[in-house]
Parts: sequence; structure tokens; C-alpha cells
Amino acid sequence: MRLLDKAGCLSPPMRGKAVRAMIGLGESTGLRISEVVRLDRSDVNLEEAVLQIRNTKFGKSRMVPIHPSVVKVLLNYAKARDETFPFTSDSFFLNAEGRRFSRNRLQITFSELVASAGLKRPTRRGPGYHCLRHSFAVKRLLEWYRAGVDVQTMLPALATYMGHVHYTETSYYLQGTPEILDLATKNFHNLFVSKESL
Repeated sequence: MRLLDKAGCLSPPMRGKAVRAMIGLGESTGLRISEVVRLDRSDVNLEEAVLQIRNTKFGKSRMVPIHPSVVKVLLNYAKARDETFPFTSDSFFLNAEGRRFSRNRLQITFSELVASAGLKRPTRRGPGYHCLRHSFAVKRLLEWYRAGVDVQTMLPALATYMGHVHYTETSYYLQGTPEILDLATKNFHNLFVSKESL
């Protein structure tokens, strides 16, 4: 992914490692930008491959399992962080000064990376960090549709994972992507045809 490559080239190198890890985490989990920058060391359990997301947008907390490939990236980042900044902050992700990243700084850096990676048109505003959350949800839905899973019954689980209060907030991600609309139509057609043949 061009964006991750660009992030890895940021300087100083520790900043690049942190931003690369935060982008990868957003892409692979759908966490909100505020949830990523607010992670403390005690929230990240890499042995159990789970994150504790505390006091989110709606005042709720949740546990978010992470993939082994994400664990590996976070372990590598944490090792480099601890070598560069021996315990200076409770924050899991540190900026170049060894302090917690701000949401605003991560968003600005993300926007700069999007532009340098050529992922936005010159006359248009490029995607923001929140697009990683949208991308995560759409990919999950596409995988379920391709597997023939009843997506409507799975939406509450996805809503819980993403920290939505109600699954109708998650159903927003069902809209507007040609792949999802195409697969949903095919699945509906297959269901209709199989019921007619009974």
C-alpha cells in the first residue's frame, strides 16, 4: 500500500514507524482516530492480541481483537519506541518528541501522506483518516457477501466491534459502494430463486 510506504519514509524514523503503525491499525480494525491516539500502553495486550478501547465516542468501552499480522507490527513498533524513548509516557503511540500524538497532528500527517502518495485529485480534498474506518467496514461486508453470509444478522456484531450504539449506524456502510450493491443484489437473487424452487 502506497500510503504505508510513504508513512514509513517520514522523518525522524521513529515518527514514520508510529504513523505507519497507526494507519495500519486503523485500516485493519476500523478504530476511530481518537481511539487510536488515546491508546495507552495498558490498553494494548499483544500477548492476548486484544485492545481495550475505553470511554469511546458514546461513553462505552469495548475489547477489540486484532490479527496476528497487526500484533507483529505493533510489537516491532513498541520495541523501537522503547529503545528511542525509555518509558516517558503512558501513551502507546508517541510523536517525535516522545509525547502522545494529537488527533489533529495525525489527521494533518495523514492528509499530507495521501497527497504525496497521489491518492487525491489536485482540485479535491483527499480522504481523511476516517476513510480507513469506512474501508474496514466495507471490506468486512464484502467478505461476508462473498461467503454467502446473511449480512443483516451479522450487522449487530460488526456494530459492537466498531463501537456503534446501534447497528443502524453500521448499516450506513452498506450504501454507495458498487461491489456491495452488486453482491447484495446477487445474493438476494440467489435467495429468491432458491425459495421459488422449493
